[in-house]
Amino acid sequence: MTLITAELAGPLIHAQNLLAGTGESPLWAAFAEHYSWDSRGFDSARTPRVDVGAIPGKVLTTIVNATDDGPDMDPPKYDPDVVIVSKHKEMAAVLFGMQFGRTLWVLTPRGLRMGLVLMKPEPEPAPEPEPKPKRGLIGGLVNAAKVVTDEVADMWAKQTEWPQMPTYPVEPKFEIPRRDIAGFTVAARGLLRSKVHCLRMELVDGSGFDLIFGAGKDRAQFERLHALTLGAPE
Repeated sequence: MTLITAELAGPLIHAQNLLAGTGESPLWAAFAEHYSWDSRGFDSARTPRVDVGAIPGKVLTTIVNATDDGPDMDPPKYDPDVVIVSKHKEMAAVLFGMQFGRTLWVLTPRGLRMGLVLMKPEPEPAPEPEPKPKRGLIGGLVNAAKVVTDEVADMWAKQTEWPQMPTYPVEPKFEIPRRDIAGFTVAARGLLRSKVHCLRMELVDGSGFDLIFGAGKDRAQFERLHALTLGAPE
């Protein structure tokens, strides 16, 4: 779906890690990184204002309590990938959805699984090689020619080979069985230029998730995602 970058391989590849040993196959998979919470429930299609994507866990309860009935906060500088929709913090979507970091969302015929992608820290840069001693005129020309040849070969290799994007372990965080999911619909949030499309997943207790996954301007993406949810072939 989205959030596919040079940082890591695609979500369906990582879904194999999350589903290992379960005997399940993915209907679809997508990455998410930014979250918001809409405390007005599904009755309102407004764009959410409360961002929880980077809030430390120790202060999250305070913020949730303060925003239950309070005014909207300033909107985040990015669109959320997942909107947690729940009128009360005790409802299932909030209990499941308060996650942090890069996550993987996978739907299977049995339900929805979510896991945390355990990305490794950036490696330390390699030390620069020591300068080689100066060469004579002929030796310098030969060395320069070799450098040019190596650079051309390297450039050609980069143009003809696909980059190998890394995969990472995925730590399971929660599973929502199909019996707890009321249904899926293609929906929209906001109006005019702020309007974003989503796949709306409603739970049986009235809470749920608006799944945007960075593709909120393209309704066709969610029509396709909805079809996959209902079991359409790839």
